[in-house]
Amino acid sequence: MTLADRVRNPASVIGATANRVLRKAECSEKAQGSFELIIGEAGKLDKIVKDFQDMLKSRQALFHYETSAESYGMCSP
Repeated sequence: MTLADRVRNPASVIGATANRVLRKAECSEKAQGSFELIIGEAGKLDKIVKDFQDMLKSRQALFHYETSAESYGMCSP
């Protein structure tokens, strides 16, 4: 599981659950506003993850795997 999945999966569950409660339960205006805020923020997290993944894909050639020993010049690759 990637870092993106570890962020996106809980955010999706939170957003979907808030959306389901908002549609099916009778809520006060204050609670309704809170659920709408949760849904919006979960969507923002999903967009941040997507944007980060897109950035990594476009710059993949700039990154390479290196151990910390290699980073500090203690070993050669």
